[in-house]
Amino acid sequence: MTDLVFPEDVVTQPRDMDSVGREMGGFFILMGVVFLGIAACTYHSDSRVVVFALVGGLMTVFGIRKVVAAQRVSRENRAIRARGIAATATVVGLAETSNGVNGQPGIRLHVRITLPGQRPHDAMVEAVLPVTMIPRVQPGAVLPVTVDPGNPGSALVEWSKV
Repeated sequence: MTDLVFPEDVVTQPRDMDSVGREMGGFFILMGVVFLGIAACTYHSDSRVVVFALVGGLMTVFGIRKVVAAQRVSRENRAIRARGIAATATVVGLAETSNGVNGQPGIRLHVRITLPGQRPHDAMVEAVLPVTMIPRVQPGAVLPVTVDPGNPGSALVEWSKV
């Protein structure tokens, strides 16, 4: 029997929460439009039109808010990567969040960031990780991060370097 080999970039690429937010927002916008379409098609024939319209409207608004928030986070992440300071983060603890996607758990990492010439400080980082990546982020693991110089508590794990 041969061992299965998986390409590294497919198996071990975690996703930042901004990409997850965009996908969730897009899904809710799509479902909201579907519900609004059902409401429009049943306008004269069904008394449940109000329920479909209300659900569709709420889903669409929620989806738009998710996409806008994800774009804001993405802009902030790009800014941190552009002007940030390279540092290391030691994993102190981790917990699963409810933000998992497609069987990949969302995690919250409690990390201790060490910047050159400064005292270590703690921060929280969230991401969606493939299950195969979880052994690499257990307590004691050292991860490369980029830290916002204006807000040292704001850090991005450089997953491509893990």
